[in-house]
Parts: sequence; structure tokens; C-alpha cells
Amino acid sequence: MNLFSVRIFWSTIGRLVTSSAAVYGTTISNPYRANPSLIDQLVQKRAGSPVLTTTKQFDKLNRLSGISSVSSVPSVVNSASYGFNSANQRT
Repeated sequence: MNLFSVRIFWSTIGRLVTSSAAVYGTTISNPYRANPSLIDQLVQKRAGSPVLTTTKQFDKLNRLSGISSVSSVPSVVNSASYGFNSANQRT
């Protein structure tokens, strides 16, 4: 019995298309993006149904500017947003 597996798919030009990891029946994957520079969404599934979706937002300099997680049962939402000061430090 396989308790852990990882799948990674690349495009013909070497870009990450999708990846997933399965642990004890729970799958975590990031979906396809037309212009992927950073992984901005992770979807955790159990038995094919989404359990937790985490979404990240990035600014034009690819700095993390926000993150949110939404759970399906119970409906729990956690989120945070970030700004940057003149010294380029997250605030």
C-alpha cells in the first residue's frame, strides 16, 4: 500500500503544469496557470472533494501580499494581508 506519492507534470518548454502529493488518502495539488511564476493556489482534497483551499496574492515584485485559507467543513476562513514599508520590509 502506497501511503505517500508525489506527481509533478512539466510542459514541453519546462514549466510546471501541475503537481500533487498524496498522503494517507489526502491529495494536495496546485492547478494549472497560464503564466505560472509562483504557486498561488493549493487545493487539499479527500476522496476527490476539496477540504482546504489556500490562495496567495503577490505584488508586481513577486512579494507575498496576502494569503487566505478556506475550509469546507466547517466553513472556516483565515486570511492575512501584508504591506511593505520604505525599507522593503513586510508590515
